[in-house]
Amino acid sequence: MIAKSPSSTEKQQAYRAHRTAEILDVSIATVWRWARQGRLTPIKIGPRTTVFIESEVQALLTGAGPK
Repeated sequence: MIAKSPSSTEKQQAYRAHRTAEILDVSIATVWRWARQGRLTPIKIGPRTTVFIESEVQALLTGAGPK
């Protein structure tokens, strides 16, 4: 499931799949698999643009994210 843009007014850093993969040191396929598994929440911001919120990426990086 792909979430729509967050309704909160606070601005958060967001990363495209490629940058998310670089930060997490995994492949892009792994990023999308984790999105399907619910470990990352993809946010659709355009017809061909999906991003991942920095706080979720950092949570996975530190091991605090959902398993």
